Amino acid sequence: MSNYIISDAAKIIDVENHVLRNWEEELCLKIPRNDMGHRIYTDDNIIQLQTIKRLKYYGFSLKHIKLLIPYFHKINTLSTNELLSLKDNFYNAIHSKNTSNISDDNLHYDKLKSIIHYIIVDYVNTMIKSISI
Repeated sequence: MSNYIISDAAKIIDVENHVLRNWEEELCLKIPRNDMGHRIYTDDNIIQLQTIKRLKYYGFSLKHIKLLIPYFHKINTLSTNELLSLKDNFYNAIHSKNTSNISDDNLHYDKLKSIIHYIIVDYVNTMIKSISI
């Protein structure tokens, strides 16, 4: 298992250092630090950051990526077409739900998480069944 400083991680991901710092803050990523407080990126962090970059490339917002983080292991198995289809299903489900009566942000967040869980689990299960047939 390798460790990388921020400049090396940024080169691997092909983004600027400030982008990694922004993603860490906005997405509440747990990036380890060394004794001097410098970020030390692990191989797992690199995979996570590559997934974030891929989702950004296909039009996902950081707000929605944050909700998808628990499902990265499943998302990483999707092809480009499957990911685009997931994005369409994801946004359609979010925008079709009537959330105007939800005033508490935590309730709204929990509702979005349950929608995402359903979409991803259902989508991945559908893909697995289609491959098995």
